[in-house]
Amino acid sequence: MKKVYHTTQLSLFPVCNQCNKDKTLNDFSPNVKMRYRIVPLCKECHNENERQRRASKPPKICIDCQCEIPANAYGKRCNTCKETHKKENAKKRAHTHYVNNLEKRTAQIKTYREAHSERYKEWNKEYKQRPEIKARENARQRAYNRTERRRAYNRAYLHRTRAGNPKWQAYDKARYPKRMEQHRAKMVERNATPEFKAYRRKYNATHPEQAQTYNTRRRMLYATSPEYAEQKKAGIKAWTTRNYPKVLEACRRREARKRNARISRVSYTAILERDGRFCYICNQAILPHHKLHFDHVVPLARHGSHTPENIKPTHGCCNTRKNARLISELTHFDRRGPDD
Repeated sequence: MKKVYHTTQLSLFPVCNQCNKDKTLNDFSPNVKMRYRIVPLCKECHNENERQRRASKPPKICIDCQCEIPANAYGKRCNTCKETHKKENAKKRAHTHYVNNLEKRTAQIKTYREAHSERYKEWNKEYKQRPEIKARENARQRAYNRTERRRAYNRAYLHRTRAGNPKWQAYDKARYPKRMEQHRAKMVERNATPEFKAYRRKYNATHPEQAQTYNTRRRMLYATSPEYAEQKKAGIKAWTTRNYPKVLEACRRREARKRNARISRVSYTAILERDGRFCYICNQAILPHHKLHFDHVVPLARHGSHTPENIKPTHGCCNTRKNARLISELTHFDRRGPDD
């Protein structure tokens, strides 16, 4: 045989290089790098060296509970401690038990909820009324409404149910004036609140350029577009007709300010409720076809005040005849009332 064959043979009782003891082949680990070879140290010496090497390492910090992990606990999962391992194993066992008994657990929950349905309804109602839950649901709904998926659904729904549907078009056309009137009333009510006025003043003060640009654009459009000008004039005229008491009150207050008269808030509706449709000059009723005026008992030109106590309803003709005189200065002919 070749000499190489004899040199590669393994002895039946090799000697450990560290403890220098004769041991059997089973006490040594095979050398995976070299065929037909064994490691020079026995298993006991190798394990002792490995324990000393691990003990010399500094302790690590558990990534879960931030506690120190002893050096001898190093292993495949050396970044967590034993307590964390126990918790994770308990979670795995609980999840396995849940999966294996899912149908049974679902049936138990369903039976319990059916037996306590009223309690669940009350709890669900109370839960949805919480401010933080409402805010979260509103934010989630707003975010969802801004998504392209929701917008595409809305477009498809409108096209499917309304486009080309004569019945829907007739219904929408019939309800449009009412909805616009409701929206207009809502906007007028909102614009009249002190909070909104304060908000508009604050916005215009913090955004002067935008406010100026908006006003300039409106003025240019009014000057260059006859259709827009006619539309605005018609709107102003309609608003004046609908809100005649407000316009009258504004004119009277301006006149009173010019004459340095005493001014207080005047409600012509309250005056009509107080005095009724009765003219205090001719002592006759103001019929529906008569023109209704509100007259200062003591005229502003005679240093009268603009207050509810100094204002009374009259016929339009009686107010014109009285002019800036006192009631005591009128003749019997001036107080004859309307001709019809």
